[in-house]
Amino acid sequence: MESRFPIADAVFILDIDPALSVYRIAHSRGEVPNHFEDRANLAKAREIFNGLIDPKIHHIDGSMSRKAVYSEIIKLFVDGAFKSKRCAKSYGCDDIWFCSFRLTNTCEWWKTQAKLRSAEPVEIK
Repeated sequence: MESRFPIADAVFILDIDPALSVYRIAHSRGEVPNHFEDRANLAKAREIFNGLIDPKIHHIDGSMSRKAVYSEIIKLFVDGAFKSKRCAKSYGCDDIWFCSFRLTNTCEWWKTQAKLRSAEPVEIK
């Protein structure tokens, strides 16, 4: 199966209590939860997703505010998968303050990470 699909550099799972999920569906979306969105099904799905363990999988507390969830995902992404792919040093960044790539503004990771960290979450409707 892995040969047919790309392997993710990072996976973020938002973990949330089923009761809070049902409340948010009803109040945020203004909808009645469908038959897949009842507490029992959500509890089973939560158990399955929380059982996924891998260094690339990050479990995020979905009960936090949107801004806190966004900040946590950005922090994990920027310091993890994005840094490993975009740091100018092939062996990774060992000391950003004395990094010649950062000092000469040629490190894609360094230039982009500040923008990502300072951005505000966008409301999706």
